[in-house]
Amino acid sequence: MRVALAVWGDGDDWTQRIEQLHGDVTVVRQCEDLPEAVSLAESGLIDATLITGSLSDVDAELIDALLAAGTAVVALVGDPDIAARLRALGVAVENPLSDPQSVADLIELQTMAASPRARQSSPTPRPTRTTEVPGNRGTARHAASAFEQDIEDDDAAPAGGDVIVVWGPLGAPGKTTVAVNIAAEAAAAGKRVALIDADTYGAAVSAHLGLFDEAAGVGILCRLADEAAPAARLMERALVRVNIAGNSLFVATGLPRSSRWPEIRPQSLLRALRELRHELDLIVVDASSPLELDEDLTFDTTAPQRNVITLSMLEFATRSIAVGRSDAVGIPRMVKAVDEVLTRVPDARLEVIFNMVRASAVGPSPEAQVLESWARFGPKIEISGFLPFDANAADAALLSGTALMESAPKSSLRKAILRLSGVQVLRRGS
Repeated sequence: MRVALAVWGDGDDWTQRIEQLHGDVTVVRQCEDLPEAVSLAESGLIDATLITGSLSDVDAELIDALLAAGTAVVALVGDPDIAARLRALGVAVENPLSDPQSVADLIELQTMAASPRARQSSPTPRPTRTTEVPGNRGTARHAASAFEQDIEDDDAAPAGGDVIVVWGPLGAPGKTTVAVNIAAEAAAAGKRVALIDADTYGAAVSAHLGLFDEAAGVGILCRLADEAAPAARLMERALVRVNIAGNSLFVATGLPRSSRWPEIRPQSLLRALRELRHELDLIVVDASSPLELDEDLTFDTTAPQRNVITLSMLEFATRSIAVGRSDAVGIPRMVKAVDEVLTRVPDARLEVIFNMVRASAVGPSPEAQVLESWARFGPKIEISGFLPFDANAADAALLSGTALMESAPKSSLRKAILRLSGVQVLRRGS
């Protein structure tokens, strides 16, 4: 298998070393900077990138762009801390003192794992060495097999706690109320729960829980994840511990200004959620409503795409709850929005919930009316449940900055959300 390689960094020496092997790995470009390597990768001109020398300019965004283009990324690193950070970002790490053949073998193996085109052109993998590389934690074989396993498991949910994404079409359907109270009910049941405000248009979790949001915990979470911070540090630095009815809930507050949305990259947020799942039983994400992609930017995979965050969350979730209003405006919006979700994310585990169910909006027997409308015009997915219209309870919770279980524990809305959360047993006095 022929591998077209770009080298970046203090790479003149390594360019010569690789070329002197006269093997299948061929250096086609000595790059001035990493963005040049990204451009080559996106153009399909290279299969792999070798990073050498100083790593001060290597950040998660550039690595994500290289990997997203289907290229392998190998770095020569001697510092164990930097090596650990790069491994967490998906980079294969080799000791800079390794011989050129070891580096070339690793590049070839990583390319086979990362590139479907390369795997198809080389159906029979070459034999690999199993000797430990000095300064490296594993073998070249182990690195490649681990990368291949990551590729195979892309569509599978990572091990760990569950992730519930609460989403809804435009029009204030009450998705934040649902997200906050599902998280609170799960925490009351004894689970370790985090609530993440990933709404880049109108973050509202802070208002619902009476928190200051200037720190933008979700932004801190993404920055720390790009530094390969462990779950304990993510929870300590980015999440606020909130006490609701004697139970602890971890919260990542949203962006105080919607103009700051480029701070939240989908790859960074996914990286954070994967790490947090090792420490938490449940993560509840409040996601933005819009799903449309900016067609003017789709040609540039490195350009920020605001709505990709929600699509990524829906793909990643173990459970997705779509919340809509049950009125003459909300039902048609829900029909169109759910259809769009299923088109963009066909494998989304979507549950349709209608909120604010009341006879004054849709007529007598409101649940039956919504069911009939959905059966006639909605996508082929059943409605999973209804939440009653209980304005007094919702207002009391928002005014006091807490969850329904504390401000209106006996309300019909709280009981309906409790059933939706999956918590089976009401606590005494609830």
